[in-house]
Amino acid sequence: MTIVDNLDSIRIRLFRRLMRRSAAALLLILLAAGACAGAEPRYRVSAHIPISDARWDYGAVDPEAHRLYLGRIGGVLALDLSSGTVIPVLVPSALVHGVAPLGGGLVMSTNGEANSVSLFEGISGRELATIPVGKEPDAIVREPHTRLVITTNEGSHDLSVIDPIARRLVATIGLPGTPEYAAAGADGLLYDNITDRNEVAVIDVAARRVLRTYPLRRCQGPTGLAYDAPDDLLLAVCRNGAAVFLRGRDGLEVASLNVGAGPDAAMFDVARHLAFVPAGGPGSLTVFAVHGAGVSKVQTLKTRPGSRTAILDPATGRVYVPAAQFRAAIDPHERPSAVPGTSEILVIEPER
Repeated sequence: MTIVDNLDSIRIRLFRRLMRRSAAALLLILLAAGACAGAEPRYRVSAHIPISDARWDYGAVDPEAHRLYLGRIGGVLALDLSSGTVIPVLVPSALVHGVAPLGGGLVMSTNGEANSVSLFEGISGRELATIPVGKEPDAIVREPHTRLVITTNEGSHDLSVIDPIARRLVATIGLPGTPEYAAAGADGLLYDNITDRNEVAVIDVAARRVLRTYPLRRCQGPTGLAYDAPDDLLLAVCRNGAAVFLRGRDGLEVASLNVGAGPDAAMFDVARHLAFVPAGGPGSLTVFAVHGAGVSKVQTLKTRPGSRTAILDPATGRVYVPAAQFRAAIDPHERPSAVPGTSEILVIEPER
């Protein structure tokens, strides 16, 4: 064998070794990619918590107190997440739309018929103050940068800005249309769905003014809204079944996916890179994986028709879905009524 032949033989052996290592590396990459693609947990209904019958709206979890609060006809319902104990009416009111834990054991709720908010102790339900706001207050949000509380007022087309320490209304911000749910953004910004204009308003809370609006082109009647701060991502859900993801800084649409008709809430689980949308039409909870600007639908879990809102516990990752069995309304202009004795809260959690 000549020196040239020897060199050729060495080159061939080195090439084959390199190819084997490359194939092994490629296999590891593919396996890792497959593992990442399947990393999102599958969710299941793990428990049914019976509650008294009353039409519900928005709710919230206080992670400090391990309590869930739900706005309903008749007042605020409280659920102790540690013991499962239900207090049907912690704070009485003709109609409560929204609830916002403020920290330090305090909670605020909107009284839709009384045009006011109630400040109360979350454990005892003792009312500390009643503060007048705009007409037909609906959602309520705490803005962490200014530490102010904002209500969205459907009847007066504005926002009420409340100082919870002084316990008084400090400002009213006019809006270009009818507000629905709002979400606190970064650096004192607030985002609010304008349902009759199919857009999101961007509000500077400290300056007390609307900065701009973002059109929701694939949306008809935006309702629920959520904000993911690490990814600067908004999620607006719409009555026509669209779930629209858009950037907070400029309103650029990132994704638009269908979740079924009648969603009324949206939630980001930032720690687990997930988003959830309950839809009342089909009775479902859609789970999205969120990785930066990448959004994908990973599961559609059956709940109950009419279950259009849900509440996320950010500490545990559990989702709580108020539900009932509904019967069709005789009058097409009326809402279906719940079958007595069927109201409950579905507890939804990961299978693994």
